[in-house]
Amino acid sequence: MKKNTMLVNTLLAVVLGAGLMVGIVWRTFMPYVVLPELDVNACVAITLIALVLEYYISGKQERNWAVQTILGTVTFGGLSLAAGFPYAGVKTFIVGAVVFAATTFLFDSMVCRLEVTTDKKCAVIPSAFVLFLACQCFMGMF
Repeated sequence: MKKNTMLVNTLLAVVLGAGLMVGIVWRTFMPYVVLPELDVNACVAITLIALVLEYYISGKQERNWAVQTILGTVTFGGLSLAAGFPYAGVKTFIVGAVVFAATTFLFDSMVCRLEVTTDKKCAVIPSAFVLFLACQCFMGMF
């Protein structure tokens, strides 16, 4: 494992910020279009994109779970409030914290299992996609 860095939190802010900027532009030029909420599925997709980018940039990382979960919470809640995203509030902070911590833990567990294979670089994206589909199936139960 490599030294602990906060690259995933930086990439999370970049990916979420880019998505929120697209939402702002969309809302500006097409105000009558209903935008999707920043719900669990969207948070999982954004987190997985950031985690896959981190894996391809710097490999497997050692994590400080408390600090990274707090930064993920502030990123999801703070950026959505700053962008004026509808339905942003305390719910976004809580959902962002739980989703970021759970998704990061599951993704790191999958990457540990992939370390024994020969094509580990190729298997990360399909594994992340399957994790996203599993999250959608889980959300379909409620």
